[in-house]
Amino acid sequence: MAPVTAPWHSRDAARSIDINRIFRRYTYTVWHMAIIKVAVAAIAMIAGAYLSTFVLDTLWLFIAIWAITAGYILWLTYKNNSPTER
Repeated sequence: MAPVTAPWHSRDAARSIDINRIFRRYTYTVWHMAIIKVAVAAIAMIAGAYLSTFVLDTLWLFIAIWAITAGYILWLTYKNNSPTER
């Protein structure tokens, strides 16, 4: 009996997606970035209001995630030969 595969797992479906088109470089203006930031802030506020009791119950976990990721970004930014240097 041949294995059954889902259509999204087939090799033909994988070839039809142009990854370079999805992940190409974009140039945003300051106004575009402002709109993106407002949208992200709005969705974060909605999620925060909806999940407030869950977040308060596990606040230490979110603080730890923030500290680890923020520390990594700071280390990456200020180390020698940083990718953020020009």
